[in-house]
Amino acid sequence: MKLTKKREAGQILILVLILLAMGPLLVIPMLNLSYTGQKYNQIVEINTLNGYAADSGIEYCRYAIYNYPAEIQQSPLDENLVINDIDVHVTAEWNYARLCH
Repeated sequence: MKLTKKREAGQILILVLILLAMGPLLVIPMLNLSYTGQKYNQIVEINTLNGYAADSGIEYCRYAIYNYPAEIQQSPLDENLVINDIDVHVTAEWNYARLCH
């Protein structure tokens, strides 16, 4: 069994202290990256839901025009819908002058 020399005592303590000092330096940027990724995904989800709601409003307008054309000719379509907890305002108006060209 080899005995440690006096000059080697405490070397592991220095190594452990260096590793403990580097730990927070690595953890904080990783947490920041995780937070940024989460915010990005939330923004993408909100934009996707807004696009779906707008597309649903257009489909509703098409449905009303194709199935009830006489009512759209008499009075414009003006509806407020709630799709995916998003308020969608749908309007449609019959414009006979544009059809004649």
